[in-house]
Amino acid sequence: MIPFVLLWAAVWAAGVAGAAGELGPVLAAVAGSCRDCRQLLYVGADGGDGTRGRLWALERRGQGWEIAFGPLPVNLGRNGIAPAWAKREGDGRTPSGVYPLRRVFGYEGRLDTRLAYRPVRRDLIWVDDPHSPQYNRPVRRREADCSSWEEMLRPDGLYRHVLVVEYNTDPVVKGCGSAIFLHVWEGEGVPTSGCIALAACDLKKVIAWLDPEKAPRVAIGSPADLTAALGGPAAGLPPDVPPALAARLEKSDRKLAELRSPAGFFAVAASLPRDVEAAMVERGTWRPSCPVPLSDLAYIVTRHRGWDGRDRYGELVVHRALAAFFLDVLGVMYETRFPVRRMELIETFGGSDEASMAADNTSAFNCRAVTGRRGVFSRHSYGVAVDINPRENPYLKALDVRPDGGGGSPPKAPSGLSPSRRRLVLPPDGVPFLDRGERREGMLWPGHPVVERFKALGFAWGGDWADPVDYQHFEYDFGRISKKDRRGPAGR
Repeated sequence: MIPFVLLWAAVWAAGVAGAAGELGPVLAAVAGSCRDCRQLLYVGADGGDGTRGRLWALERRGQGWEIAFGPLPVNLGRNGIAPAWAKREGDGRTPSGVYPLRRVFGYEGRLDTRLAYRPVRRDLIWVDDPHSPQYNRPVRRREADCSSWEEMLRPDGLYRHVLVVEYNTDPVVKGCGSAIFLHVWEGEGVPTSGCIALAACDLKKVIAWLDPEKAPRVAIGSPADLTAALGGPAAGLPPDVPPALAARLEKSDRKLAELRSPAGFFAVAASLPRDVEAAMVERGTWRPSCPVPLSDLAYIVTRHRGWDGRDRYGELVVHRALAAFFLDVLGVMYETRFPVRRMELIETFGGSDEASMAADNTSAFNCRAVTGRRGVFSRHSYGVAVDINPRENPYLKALDVRPDGGGGSPPKAPSGLSPSRRRLVLPPDGVPFLDRGERREGMLWPGHPVVERFKALGFAWGGDWADPVDYQHFEYDFGRISKKDRRGPAGR
């Protein structure tokens, strides 16, 4: 018996092979993700430097596909088409993959389209600031909370007709790219910043042809790109990924981001696997009263350097909006040969932050209170914080207790501690590492590549704090993800 997926792919490929055999592999690649769609735009590069391509409009009739029109010439990103899950903000690449087509923007009051249409007004912008809670969203300027954006009403008219590619819109992952459109080209052969551009008359034809009742999608990239993009979180894993971690990824429904480098780094972020969700509930590291739902969290599997210099694999749970940011820093850690002793989920330690620190474990999500502040959610509870090598990078707080029982203000820095004051060091065996002048393996300090990369991505480092000082701790302002809490949680 022929497996259903292979049979389906064969039927799709055969339906178009007679008219245009070159599209057969494309249709086979997208078969599993487009079972409900009856209209498909396919955009592929023409070769060369990858900045030019062609667009076909395909319509399914019965069990086969017909070419409605095309190919039409298009311009692509100035750096070509990005491999699956590799698109990043500002990289000048067009994202590969398959995405819905639902919305059109334009300068005319009305346009020949059956899709949702929004006339562009002078104050409409599209947010491309990865640190904004409105990232990859259209907003009116007076409502904007961002530092950079795309003007939708452009003097050059390139956006007078815009078909939105629903790339990185559900969920929105910070830094993975924004404002991906089919729009009017500046001229044939002029590359874009990552969009797909074509002649105005061709774009209007495409927009008029699309029918929301036929669930239209756009497929971008080569058959290999599309196969990689649609293969699921466990597809294409390096052979050295431990079977237990690969099995967990198999239980995830959706890949969110991936990063590979020539130096050998690999990491993937996906929606929470079902067994990870179950363990979090069982161990109490997530509860219904926690400030973020399980659906807002992501599961990361990453390659890292061990203490012996050899490659290891670890796991983290973080907020899904920050998945690409965490992959970026993990890549810096690997390529600078920064060692990580352990990187296991907090459930391995029964949800105990103390036990995790005692094991010198690097961890992220844990729905718990701020140290010493019962009832106040830590930023770990939001998935926006990580603690790295706790023993080598301890937490230090001055306890303002004097022999006479008097009070006083806490010291401004660890160096200001006096013998008359007690201090809390977590984990306790981190005391030998309080001397930050002696830089040892696994330690973090001002100017360290890992510290600098975190800061460049908008994270705060606890090593910059006055009291407490938390050398292991990096956190992101939750208010930059959601407007529900503009101040966000406080501390570790």
